[in-house]
Amino acid sequence: MRDRRTTGSKSDNYPIWRRTVKDLVIIAAPLLAVCLILTYVIFLSVVQTGSMEPTLGVGNTVFYNRLAYIDNTPQRGDIVAFKSDEYGVYFGKRIIGLPGDEISFDGGRVVINGRYCDESAYLPANVETNCAKTFTVPDGCCFLLGDNRENSNDSRFWTDPYISFDKIKGRYLWQIDFSFQFDVFGSGHSRK
Repeated sequence: MRDRRTTGSKSDNYPIWRRTVKDLVIIAAPLLAVCLILTYVIFLSVVQTGSMEPTLGVGNTVFYNRLAYIDNTPQRGDIVAFKSDEYGVYFGKRIIGLPGDEISFDGGRVVINGRYCDESAYLPANVETNCAKTFTVPDGCCFLLGDNRENSNDSRFWTDPYISFDKIKGRYLWQIDFSFQFDVFGSGHSRK
């Protein structure tokens, strides 16, 4: 007659190396998935300055869609992340000018191809966008401004005011009012 006593669970019969491999796979699979998503689907950035306030808050973690422009071209009004060659850092700004657009400024307002740009969806009426220059956006590039127009380092002031579409890392998805840099480690600029 067979002895019905058990000495442990079924997994106790596996060699220890098999259990170790299984445990590693359980831990590694989600980490690998997160790495792949952050490499190919989502771009994360922490807002360092107030140049996009109130749209993007200082210290917030912003999620950008890396796949947004695979089959589409950037559009006026999109908020995008890109790396500045001039400053060597990532910025988040709003696209104002597209290839062929002539950008000028009149009475604190943006003028695109001779027409005032309607920015009422994201700018209060009392915000002024001042600049004495006129810009013509080259092919494959865009002209970008921060929403905090009176305190923004943007295309109006850069040595090369145009950002090539291929430098864009992604289009704005959402943001959270948290970052490890500001809220956990307490480094960087303080929140306002």
